[in-house]
Amino acid sequence: MELYVAVSRVTSRKSLKLLILNEDNNVCKETTNVVYGEVFQKVYMTIGPPAIDF
Repeated sequence: MELYVAVSRVTSRKSLKLLILNEDNNVCKETTNVVYGEVFQKVYMTIGPPAIDF
């Protein structure tokens, strides 16, 4: 969540810099997007299902 918040506050692509390291601490150009189902499950249980507007 912290990464999302940090990236969402950037005002231009030019000013965004990320350092991505693999398991061996080598610099990489990409990473895996990990989404934990438990997070969405807790949100669903806390605030309920999304409202559908027609």
